[in-house]
Amino acid sequence: MSFLEALVNYEKQRDRFKLASLKLQRLRQLLKTLKLSPSSLCLVQIAGTKGKGSVAIFLASILSAHHLKVGLFTSPHLSIWRERIRIVYYRKGEIKNLCISPRDISEFWHRYSQAVMSFYYSSKGRGLSFFELITALGFYYFQKKKVNLAVLETGLGGKLDATNVSPQNELAVITPIDYDHEEILGHTLISIAQAKAGIIKEGGAVLTNQHHTAALEVIRQISIARKAPLYIQGQDFYPSRVQISPQQSRFWFSFNKEKCGPFSLKQRGDYQVENAALALGAAKVFLHRHKRKFSSGAAKIALEKLALPGRWEIVKRKPLVILDIAHNSFSLERLFHNLECYYHRQFIVIFALARDKKVGKIKQLLKEAKAVIFPHLAHMRLLTPSELKRRLEIKKAIITSNLSEAIKQAFGLAGRDGLLLITGSTYLVAEARVLLCKRNTI
Repeated sequence: MSFLEALVNYEKQRDRFKLASLKLQRLRQLLKTLKLSPSSLCLVQIAGTKGKGSVAIFLASILSAHHLKVGLFTSPHLSIWRERIRIVYYRKGEIKNLCISPRDISEFWHRYSQAVMSFYYSSKGRGLSFFELITALGFYYFQKKKVNLAVLETGLGGKLDATNVSPQNELAVITPIDYDHEEILGHTLISIAQAKAGIIKEGGAVLTNQHHTAALEVIRQISIARKAPLYIQGQDFYPSRVQISPQQSRFWFSFNKEKCGPFSLKQRGDYQVENAALALGAAKVFLHRHKRKFSSGAAKIALEKLALPGRWEIVKRKPLVILDIAHNSFSLERLFHNLECYYHRQFIVIFALARDKKVGKIKQLLKEAKAVIFPHLAHMRLLTPSELKRRLEIKKAIITSNLSEAIKQAFGLAGRDGLLLITGSTYLVAEARVLLCKRNTI
């Protein structure tokens, strides 16, 4: 832990890194030094601006319900960093999620510490990051546990992300692309799409629910160039007969001319139906490529009980408190739209935002709230409450010294019948879960 914490961690830094910091060669060299080969794993890679974490969890659960042992790599974490590296498997009618254990981490360090430190202090290892070493740990763990496949969520972009070190994969799944991390990925949808589509590999299949025409065309052209069959949501597969209520989401699913369902989700929101449909499509393609039969019944079991911590997570009823890790304009717009659809009442918002996010549409969204509270959080990457108030031009925003005080004030403003939304940053939601849940639910 001491060594990990000494590494550069771009998730915590005030200033984000530049494109030049992204070097796949560094991680490839480390893996070679450790004699770990991601190419020995059957990989499914997921990239996109919004929903990739949800799609990764949906897909891992669906495939585990088909009696496959699935490695799952996601980021960032909500409670403990070990939840980034998990084994998902099916046992006695339930989907199990097993985080990498302290024992497994100790075994990795006992075996590789000298090699890792020698590499770190060499010219080849200069700049080794927390995320890169965690990725190497994930590959080690998945190989050790002999998973049938590993589902990898990219940390940033795709082409130069640490999860993209393997020259091959089975599937590349690309969720909706929008403007985000522009200082790194470029200032046009085409340049952002080119970075995300970097996970497309020769011979691997591609699935997407991309909406923007320009971005979809980039994905199409790269798929053609790499001889990767492309499946598009809305054309080759899609959800239908969608019914969404404050309690659940229900829908049917069609792939080509085959229809199955209905499927139920605990998660509210039309965007979660789209995420689940993309995961179902990816599962069907994966199973077909491995000459396995897709089971609608198994998929139903996987989806109906699956909880997604921090995604439209209701943690209190009186007042109603919803946590959601929406952290950019695109995802926040969808979140507020669904909030208006389900709850016809005024609401309070506790909000935080990372420094590298644009505030354009967010200004208007937050003006719909009865009150907005900006708590001070001890995280270098977040805008300070005073910076938020100035940039979002919300003169009546309430600033508190900490999150606990923000929640206390919000409860007073909301009353027992009110609604409180806590959103805008994964770090904010993670801290709120600790205060409101009083337990680790991962």
